[in-house]
Amino acid sequence: MQSIRALGCCILLLTPCVAVGVSAKVANTAERTAASLERQGEAAFQKADFVRAVEYLTRAAQLAPAQVSYQTKLSNAHFWWARHLQAHFHYNDALHHFKAAYAIEKAHRQQQCCP
Repeated sequence: MQSIRALGCCILLLTPCVAVGVSAKVANTAERTAASLERQGEAAFQKADFVRAVEYLTRAAQLAPAQVSYQTKLSNAHFWWARHLQAHFHYNDALHHFKAAYAIEKAHRQQQCCP
């Protein structure tokens, strides 16, 4: 009976270790995916494809919310998309993106420069 209990304890002790290993792999995969999305967003931004830039950078920021640089790049993409829309007289859409950029800036930019 003791060996069964000992075996039961062993299984209980090993289960959290496996879970920690799995969650570390998932976190590592999420970080790599976020980095890939960030690169794709940056490439789209360089081509002035603001729709895709915001899409990719939003997904990257959601996957890695602690990465302030992703938030900052997303804010910049919203800002420049708003400027593009403003230049083409799409003021309501531009206002939406200016507000999105401001909200991100307010929450994250200050963390980056003044911890």
